Amino acid sequence: PWIMMAPALLLIGLWSYYPLVRGMVMAFQDYHIVGDSKFTGLDNFITLALDSSFWISLGRTCQFVFLNMLLAFTAPILLALLLSEIPKGKYFYRTIFFLPHVTSGLVITLMWKLMYDPTPEGFFNQIIGYLNCIPFVHIDAQTWLQDPKLAMLCCIIPTIWASMGISNLIYLAALKGVPEEIYEAADIDGAGVWTKLTKITIPTLMPLIIINFVGASIGTFQHMGNIFLLTFGGPGDSTMVVGMKIWIEAYNNLRF
Repeated sequence: PWIMMAPALLLIGLWSYYPLVRGMVMAFQDYHIVGDSKFTGLDNFITLALDSSFWISLGRTCQFVFLNMLLAFTAPILLALLLSEIPKGKYFYRTIFFLPHVTSGLVITLMWKLMYDPTPEGFFNQIIGYLNCIPFVHIDAQTWLQDPKLAMLCCIIPTIWASMGISNLIYLAALKGVPEEIYEAADIDGAGVWTKLTKITIPTLMPLIIINFVGASIGTFQHMGNIFLLTFGGPGDSTMVVGMKIWIEAYNNLRF
């Protein structure tokens, strides 16, 4: 059995635990890529605690996580509930919503960056231009990623669109596990849509929702790919989450 497990254990140890231990050692060093890296004790942690920009980026991260969980986490649940009630074309709609998931995340992010073009030729600004043709409607063209008030939301929306499909299928599979007899019994007892939703559907999904919530929260705290490609922490520091700040400090400033 140990021989069979050896490749997996080797890969996990090499790519997970070695970087973890190495990073813990580096945290107590004045690390240099070339030359000696002397131990500095708790100096790195004290410097970090006294750095106001770190606390600002931590606040931005909490904002990023909150918006992600509010929008990107709840959207697949709502979509699964809607798709489960569609009388015809269920497989067609599931395929449509799942297709973005098989596309490269890099391609999706760069595609959205093009659509966020702040010029009048940008996709979203063109839509605003068409809406302005409606009488009594006037919406100003937006700068999107260059607007500090919109930049964070603009970084989250591509995640909602791209990740909705796979999560939606997981919740749909869980809903399929509920026997139809339970819903039929509820109908006979006179239960309405809201009662069936709160008494049958949500309790069925709750164990899966809790597990996904924990995983999504951890993943979102670590996530910074969209921000890296769309804004690189800008404009100003309006999207400077902790992951982005770590990357800049380590690889731009070489302050490992």
